[in-house]
Formats: sequence, structure tokens, C-alpha cells
Amino acid sequence: MVIALFIFGCEDIYDPGIESVEPLLVVEARIIYGNIYNEVRLYKTIRFNDPANHFPPASEALVTLTDDRNSVIILPEGLDGRYRLMQNLDPRRRYRLKIVYDGETYESEYEFIPELPSIDSVYVVPATKLIETGNDESARNLRKALGSQLYIDIKGTGSESHFRFTGRKIVQYNYTAADPVLRPPMEGTMFAWTTLYPSDMFNIAGPPEYSVSNDIIKFPLEFMERSYTPFIPDTPTIFMGWIYICQQYALSENAFNFYQDLNSQLSAGGKLFDPLYTQARGNIRCTSDPDKIILGNFEISTVREHRFYVQWLRNDDYYVKRIPYFWNIPPEGKVFNIPPVWWEYIGKVYPWQ
Repeated sequence: MVIALFIFGCEDIYDPGIESVEPLLVVEARIIYGNIYNEVRLYKTIRFNDPANHFPPASEALVTLTDDRNSVIILPEGLDGRYRLMQNLDPRRRYRLKIVYDGETYESEYEFIPELPSIDSVYVVPATKLIETGNDESARNLRKALGSQLYIDIKGTGSESHFRFTGRKIVQYNYTAADPVLRPPMEGTMFAWTTLYPSDMFNIAGPPEYSVSNDIIKFPLEFMERSYTPFIPDTPTIFMGWIYICQQYALSENAFNFYQDLNSQLSAGGKLFDPLYTQARGNIRCTSDPDKIILGNFEISTVREHRFYVQWLRNDDYYVKRIPYFWNIPPEGKVFNIPPVWWEYIGKVYPWQ
């Protein structure tokens, strides 16, 4: 007991002090040309150990867009530091974001409106991918998935050479079931589907560094697994292929570099030479106090939606095609005996054909 008291009596808990710094202004300003409604969101950072679960909004700021002819658009404030843009922009002009808040003035560089993006070709290549099944990075939480990698080629023209992609994958499957309405029950085919949202980092594409061409060749857009069983109920089913809905955003080179920096930070593992959060190269500066740090970026993008259908045939053979119709597809559901109008399969004839 004396020895134990001696050991515990020497224990001294060290509580490292974390320097409390002034909250920084954060700007989320993604303007999508052609959208009826856009917004600029302003909020402030919180301390590392702050128990608050939300970032305080930066209200009562003056937020404006100014074009290269000095025409000014005032963005009125809504709720929670959200400033609304409810008019379209002129594609022939360049625009700069200006924020006056808490006695300081912040201004971005001028951003142009990119051309509407496009994809020249799409194809699949058989591939194998290691997929994490837990938070631990050890090998026991990785599984090997067989499937196909969806690639695209984009021919760069003018300002259209930097892109960001978002999307969702819809897995289609069939199984035998009884009609939930008819009495007595009658068996038939249930057409079911569910949605997966890729959770990787920002999926961005740009021309190769030091290249004289703006062409983007064989860009890996999304991986389509051959084994669909991890995503659907544990019942005898027939796999009916993937529908991939993709939004392609055309960006300026400044916005592309900003997303590159964010990806570097998101992939950091806490090593000595990992990038710091202040090293994301945003295009907004404090003009009233050049030493003041501001986080965030101002971008103007254009967007085009693409849809693809991918089906595994056998061995390493895959079928891929573009979907020309853009029906509204719920995240998940099932329909008895009659497939939804948007249901995809090989050889489908569309309404105008």
C-alpha cells in the first residue's frame, strides 16, 4: 500500500494550453451560372476544444458582386449568414466578390464564367480496388472488390479545361416477391433499387502539369463494383446494373488549385510535412489589413449533368452507354411487376426511337 501510494502520489496530469486566437472569417461562395438561386455563406471559426456544435454565422455584412464594368449587385442577407443571389450573371463579364464585415474589407480576384462543360467519350476498363470497411487502416478492414473503372476523355477548348465531379450510383436489382396488394397474394418480379453516394475527396480533373494540351485523357470518374451484394438486402436477387448520375462543373484554374489544396489536407495523416489549413490557396484577401487571414474561396462554375449505365456481362466484359433521358429517380424504392420508366437495361429503346 505504501508503494502504491508513492506511485500514485507522483502522478501529475499535464494539461497543455492551447492558444486562443481570434475567430477567422470563412467564406463559402460557390456561384453556379444558370441557377435561379445561389448563396454566399459567411461564418466564423471556433476554438479547437469548443463544445459548440456549429459555427457562428457572420451576420450584418455587406456582400456585393462587382463586374469588370463596375456594375454592382448587392446580395441581401437571409438566415444564418446566408446572402442570396437571385439573378443571373452576364457570361461576357468577369465578377469579383466584396465583403465588408466587422470593420474590415475583403475582396476576391476577378472570376470569369466558364463555358458549359462536356464529355467526349466514356468507356470502362476491368479493375480491382481495395475498399475500406471500417475506420481502422489495418489490412483486416480492407476488402478486394472486382469491378470496372469508368473513364472519360475531355477535349479541352478555351477556358474549359478544369472540372469538378459529383454524383451518385444507383444499383438496380430484381427478386421474386408476392404482390403486397392482391389477395390472395400473387408472385411476381420486384424491381428494386438503392443509392450510394461516393465519399471520397473532391473529384477534380485538369490538364497534366507542364502539358501544352488542355486535353484530359482517361480520367477515372467512378469505380463500379461487380459484386453488388454489400449494398442490397440479403435475399436471392438478380443484379440489373448501375446507373451513375454525374454533375460536371467547369471551374477556373484558381478554383481548381483551391480544391487541390483541400484534397492535400484531407489526405494528410498528421505527418510532419503535411500541409497546414492556412495553405489552401483561396482567392480572397483582406484589403484593409493584408496580415489578416480569411478562409474560403470564391468561384463561378457552370454545370452539366451526365448519366451512364454500366452492366457486368461475364468475366471481364462490361457494357456501358450514355443515358439520354433525365428522369427523376428517388434514392431508393421498389415496384412490383412493372419497372419504372427510367429503369435501364441493355438494348432499351427510348421514347423518341
